[in-house]
Amino acid sequence: MRTDITTVNHTVAFTCWETNPITVALHSGQPLENFFEMEGGVVHQQVRRPSGQQLWMLGVDEFDGQNHIRTVIPRCEVTQPGEIVKNSEEVRGYPLTFTAYELSDGHVFDRYFLSDGMWVPVQSLAISFAGGGGSSVVEGATRQATATATPYGNGSGSEVSDDAVWDTSDPAVATVSSSGLITGVAPGTAVISATYKGASATAEITVTPGE
Repeated sequence: MRTDITTVNHTVAFTCWETNPITVALHSGQPLENFFEMEGGVVHQQVRRPSGQQLWMLGVDEFDGQNHIRTVIPRCEVTQPGEIVKNSEEVRGYPLTFTAYELSDGHVFDRYFLSDGMWVPVQSLAISFAGGGGSSVVEGATRQATATATPYGNGSGSEVSDDAVWDTSDPAVATVSSSGLITGVAPGTAVISATYKGASATAEITVTPGE
């Protein structure tokens, strides 16, 4: 799954390619205690009255060939099960659509990355501009922005400019590339933002008139 959860209530669809009590319980909308697994991986369901909304803590792992990221959603609900897909006689796919809900403290998910065998969350993200001289760029010129991520429990930050997701509040004033290169388009002020593994940062850039 490669969908980032960026809003308060976000809905994501994916398929679980495995058969175990947790997967079957998610797909059927029944409590986990209604299911048990016998020898040989056969999952049985105990018939009980449905007990209303089933909220789960869900963890999703992503691996892009370089980074191993784990997203943990403390409060979510399966809102739409799909038709079971058979991949073979032994393996089945359980399509699920789940909705993540905001917690009382305002957050929706926690994101971690695997570093030296440990799951480490990103504590903060910061944006800086190359070359010093404040946060401005001349109209028609370019300036490199740098994103630095600092993990929890580790005082040293790492540059993640190439892996961050960049955006601009006003592309008519300034644009930003996928690696953080800013181009001044017209005089004015824009807000440059970067997002990396659940952490985000913003910085204003002022475009001054060219000669």
